[in-house]
Amino acid sequence: MITNTEYSDVAIIGGGVVGSALLYILSNYTSVKKIALIEKRGAVASMNSNSMSNSQTLHFGDVETNYTEKKAIETKNAAKLMLRYIKKHKDAQNAVKRCQKLLLAIGQDEIDYADVWFSSAKHIYKGLKQIYSGEIDRLEPNILRHRDPFEKVSAYVSDTGYMVDFGKIADSFVNNSKSKSKKVKVILNARLDSVRDDDGGYMLYFGERRIKCRSAVFCSGAYGLYFARSLGMAGNLSVIPTGGAFFTSRKVLNGKVYRVQTGKIPFAAVHGDPDINNEHKTRFGPVIYLPLGLERDELQISDYARAAGFGPDFISAEVDILLKYKLTGMMLKHLSYQIPIVGKELFLNNEARKIVPSLKYEDLSLEPQYGGISPRVIDLRDKTLSIGEGKIIKDNLIFNLSPSPGASSCLSIAKSDAEHISKAVGEKFYSEKFNSDFRIGAD
Repeated sequence: MITNTEYSDVAIIGGGVVGSALLYILSNYTSVKKIALIEKRGAVASMNSNSMSNSQTLHFGDVETNYTEKKAIETKNAAKLMLRYIKKHKDAQNAVKRCQKLLLAIGQDEIDYADVWFSSAKHIYKGLKQIYSGEIDRLEPNILRHRDPFEKVSAYVSDTGYMVDFGKIADSFVNNSKSKSKKVKVILNARLDSVRDDDGGYMLYFGERRIKCRSAVFCSGAYGLYFARSLGMAGNLSVIPTGGAFFTSRKVLNGKVYRVQTGKIPFAAVHGDPDINNEHKTRFGPVIYLPLGLERDELQISDYARAAGFGPDFISAEVDILLKYKLTGMMLKHLSYQIPIVGKELFLNNEARKIVPSLKYEDLSLEPQYGGISPRVIDLRDKTLSIGEGKIIKDNLIFNLSPSPGASSCLSIAKSDAEHISKAVGEKFYSEKFNSDFRIGAD
């Protein structure tokens, strides 16, 4: 029997870095009186925002060669918000490290592609410069060591290289919400069972507990679509959860090395980078796989089926997408990397040695504790796969399905959501204060 009802103006479901960023923005830059952050686990940011579950990169768009100019500018501006937050809050400064960052082009085709991309991107990224063998060897000697001397290589070095522990950033968001306002409540170990319309607002049910709110924002990945469907929304949308695993080796790179990525493939090319919490390791990935669940520790096919809307339309759209985006070959190749014994050799030859040619079989280990799951949103009507941010907005409901590019955009997403929600519930968003604190328009 349900024994108590709590009240909140805004309920945020999901305590990752996006949900905690929204908590911070709502508590510091709006007139919203009562805010609840609800997380089903025992701590915030314990899944995809955990440092072992993501790339640990603050993305500026300056090594993403498949971005449009518009997307690159949006990504750069979102990353600047994060840097300005970190500069302002001491408890976030131990969550970030400067890190060398290179974009690597191998072979004439990639070099030509990267040259064209660079010519269109250099006005956005003034600190990005092209380098060749001598400078590559100085910065990352293992890139050229034992490489075929006839293989052509060039690279671009960025001045915006940062490693970030987004889990620690989420903790900082929560701490800097609690410390400045008594209207904030963080509720842990609260699994949402259902959500229902209730007299102009919404009733959220958590076992024997329930929360009535004027507005709800879901920052829970694919589970957002799961609950949107329960409210009769998003019938045209589906989702393919995609996992990203990592191999690790001893330290063989000084910083992050990304590969040139062509076309509109919605997955990052395999890259090598340090682990922010273990300086003796280099990670190589992601290795893409398709899990039968919405989260890494909850492989529940029934939840996946409900969120995806399994049926003829889903199957037809998925087949079309695999063909349209030429993903079949890539998915089969990545699946082969996870075959015991043989998979590591395939990954070594096809991916890791393109970055570090001197790597040996015994150097690599597939690490099951690394990697997370993120949703890729499908529009069933036109059979397209969303490469950017996935979001559903209806009145005073928001469902954030897939932030893009990941955690780097959390403050930008939070600002947009806070502006919408404030208006929806008749409260104010303090744009002048936000613009001043985050130095909007300063450069």
